[in-house]
Parts: sequence; C-alpha cells; structure tokens
Amino acid sequence: MSDQQNCTYDDLKLDLLTSLEQEDAVNLTLMGKLITTKNFPTNVIKDIVTKAWSQMRSIEVDVKRLDRNIFMFKFKYEAHLQVVFRKRPWTIRGAHLVLKEWKSDLSWQEVDFSTSTFWIQIHGLPGRWQDKNNLKKVGSRVGVVEEVDPDGDSRLGWQRFARVRVDINVDAPLKLGFFLPRPGLSDLWIGIKYEKIPDFCFNCGFIGHNFKECSITPKMIPNPFGKSFQAFGPWLRADNDEQPIGVYAKDSNETQGFQSPERVREIISIAQESPATTFSDAPTLSKTNLIATCSQETIGRDVGAWCNGMDPEMY
Repeated sequence: MSDQQNCTYDDLKLDLLTSLEQEDAVNLTLMGKLITTKNFPTNVIKDIVTKAWSQMRSIEVDVKRLDRNIFMFKFKYEAHLQVVFRKRPWTIRGAHLVLKEWKSDLSWQEVDFSTSTFWIQIHGLPGRWQDKNNLKKVGSRVGVVEEVDPDGDSRLGWQRFARVRVDINVDAPLKLGFFLPRPGLSDLWIGIKYEKIPDFCFNCGFIGHNFKECSITPKMIPNPFGKSFQAFGPWLRADNDEQPIGVYAKDSNETQGFQSPERVREIISIAQESPATTFSDAPTLSKTNLIATCSQETIGRDVGAWCNGMDPEMY
C-alpha cells in the first residue's frame, strides 16, 4: 500500500528505443474509416478496393480490420500508396472512405478521421469575382483550402465552374452555396457542388446516411423573396447541373419536391432495357434530371454511376 501511495508520475513513465523497421512499415500504411451506419466486413472491403485500385496500377494491398468500419491498408510500394492517396476521395457502396496517412509516433486510436479532402466546384460565379483570392474565400466557407484550380472546366475554351480542393469536417453538415450581392443587380445564387460525394442526407446534410434513416425535418433556408427552399439535395453533387428547387421562387408553389420513387424506377427500367433510348425522348429522361430525381433514393448512387459509365461499387 505504501508503494502505491508514494508512486509519482515519473515512476509510471518508460522510455523506449524507436524502431526504424516499424517506422518504414508505418510509412507504407494508410488508415481508413467508412462513414456509414452499415457494417462492412473485411473481405468485402478487400475485394472492392483491390478491384478498384488495381484498375490504376497492379497495386498490392493488405487489408486489416481494426474496429467497426476502421481499416488498415498496407501497401508493398510507397508509389502505390501515393497513387491511392492522391486520388481521394473514395466511396465504397455509397459510404465515404476517409483515408489518412499514419504517423509513426501515433497509435491507430489517435488517428483523426474527422476531416476528409474533396474537390468542390463553384458554379455561377461571374468573371468579375473569379480571382484566386475570392475562390480561396469561397473555399474557406466549406473547409480548409488545400489547392485552387481557377481554370476548372475549361475544355471548351470557357469554364462552367472553378474548382477548389478543401479539407472538410465530415462530422458536420455539408456546406451550402450562397447568394452573391451585386451592385445594381439582384443577388445571384452561387452553387457549391462536391465531386465524388458519397451518400448524404437530404434532411440534415450529414454524410453517412440517407433521409430514410433520418428523423430530422429537412432544413429550409430563405431566398431573397422571403420564401424558403430545401437546403440539401442532389444539386450538391457535381454530376448534377441543377440549382436548388425554389432558390428564386416568389410563390410557394414553385418549391415543389422531387418525382416519386416509383416514377424514377420506371424511367430507369425503360432506359436500361432500351439502350438506344436517348435522354431527350422524354423530359424526365435528361441525364441530370434522372440523377437528380433518383439521388434521393439509395439507388441514386448506382444510377449516377450507370449514367457516367462507372462501377457503382467504388468510385
């Protein structure tokens, strides 16, 4: 009893020698966490990432489960690790995979998975405001700015949007677009769209679940005319060209909702069974409308991938 009473903090410390061999192993390791309410077994994750990452190179990776939806990805070569890390973000069956480099002086329990890197697109910003400082300011509304791509989509000699790479807080709702005041003109909605965004909730804006799993009433925000419109929706996806429904509405009837899931499935069935069908055959078959309408369902991710010729398992 006397030994315990006389124990000091220094008595509880023990200096150890560092291991260069283990440090090298850590340098070839990425830590990952899936933001989802689902539970993914190790074999499923290994099969999906091996298939997806091997499409870029013949990447060899060993996958180990550390905790619920927390995994260790150990690579054979540093170049392979860097390829995977630079291609972030990754989505597995709609669940966002937060990837982090593992520092050798941290235990795996200390790895911070609260932030993740995304490219955002800034849509509708007039040229007068498209300088690098303003793009950084917009990006700072969303998260910590890592890189600015002012050219954005300039394949046709003009750009539809600018891009900013940001580290966002995945434990908070997605950040929205904003109204730009313009002297002598009406305020203009500037859209924020996320590239490779995973499943997220149209009610609360959090990544990791959909609106069917959420008890929160959909968040509404005001427009310049005093009408409210839904804050979160498929228009936050980069593969959706639409603006929020009712963003400029002067009448509440203009803020009507999406089409029914039954009609969405009917449209998808027609398009899948008839490859020759063009999206112009019916107003609701436009690519953006199709993705926008069904993105409110869990099938939205798969349809978006199908429209873009991608593998819906991981992208």
